Amino acid sequence: MIPRVSQTSGFVAGYWLEPLDGKGISVTLWESEEAAREAAGLIHPASSPTTGVKVDRIETREVIGQA
Repeated sequence: MIPRVSQTSGFVAGYWLEPLDGKGISVTLWESEEAAREAAGLIHPASSPTTGVKVDRIETREVIGQA
């Protein structure tokens, strides 16, 4: 999944966190809201893009700060 996402147009960075209790979280950053929404449209909740991975939900949020 990581190589496929990182090669998607508009991708800036991604963080895939170690699963706890069988659930993992990823956070990806995109050049624009449009790029994020287009990428989200490629993966649908309840899909299995790779063996053992089930997407429960996808959220888009605006970055409001960085340190």
